[in-house]
Amino acid sequence: MALSEEQIRNIVISIREKLGPDASPALIKTAATEAIREIDSQQTTSGEPADLTNRVVVSIFGHNKMGILAGVTGVLAQNRCNIIDISQKIMGDLFTMIMVVDIGTSALDMTGLKEQLNQSANQLGVKIFVQNEAVFTAMDRL
Repeated sequence: MALSEEQIRNIVISIREKLGPDASPALIKTAATEAIREIDSQQTTSGEPADLTNRVVVSIFGHNKMGILAGVTGVLAQNRCNIIDISQKIMGDLFTMIMVVDIGTSALDMTGLKEQLNQSANQLGVKIFVQNEAVFTAMDRL
């Protein structure tokens, strides 16, 4: 499966964000190579490559208050994104939620979705992180 230049750039940006600003170029390159290898190795039952580039992990963290779930899922619904899996936990006054989202039917790419979710995060007073699922999976193996 050939990745576009934008997809590769998004993989490297996500890796750099996860590893932090002090990560060496060699470590970033190794992680990016592993992420691309992970994308290439994913196969559907028909033998066709699974399009993991359309799946993102959305993580939300902040103080619990009314409207967080509605605000975040509203942005996803408006942009024709499909929530594949979701886990939410409220611990005292803290709200956490992690979702796996398919953005394949959205008119937005991952960068556009990040921008819209960040606008919502600012209004809701939470932090939202969006990462490509394949990159997230590959980073977990480092």
